Amino acid sequence: MLSLLVVLSGCSLFSKEDTGLTETMDAHKEVFYYEYEKVWRATQVALAKYPIKLNDQDAGLLETEVIPARKIWTPPHKAEKHPFAHQYRLAIKAIKGKSQGRPAVQLRITKYKTRQKDFFSDSDRLPSDGLEEEMLLYRIRRELLIQKALDRAASKDNSF
Repeated sequence: MLSLLVVLSGCSLFSKEDTGLTETMDAHKEVFYYEYEKVWRATQVALAKYPIKLNDQDAGLLETEVIPARKIWTPPHKAEKHPFAHQYRLAIKAIKGKSQGRPAVQLRITKYKTRQKDFFSDSDRLPSDGLEEEMLLYRIRRELLIQKALDRAASKDNSF
């Protein structure tokens, strides 16, 4: 009886990991309460390792080149290989506004993941697991916090 319990619980240790995110084709959004220029700079820093196709601060658009299967971002907890026919691009839209009298910027990150079935057919859009988009939002938050700390330290140095 005890050995059956150990075997059953042991099998659950090797089950697929649940990230809590569902696969979707929708954009991931977050509102940042900073000046637009600071959010834009943090977004550029967070995307520094991506090949950029469009970087239009005035329109609030930032888009990556198409990223082929061999360079697709894989989360650290997965060791999967992406099929050769898969590729994606990221599109980021920044919307400037105000909330309760303070500056606010909404960022929308959309991942356009596609698969080409064969040479002659059109590509199909695939849902994203959302991990890469959440990782980028996290990096942007961290860059903003680092910049805020640097600004605070610089103002203390200038006050003497």
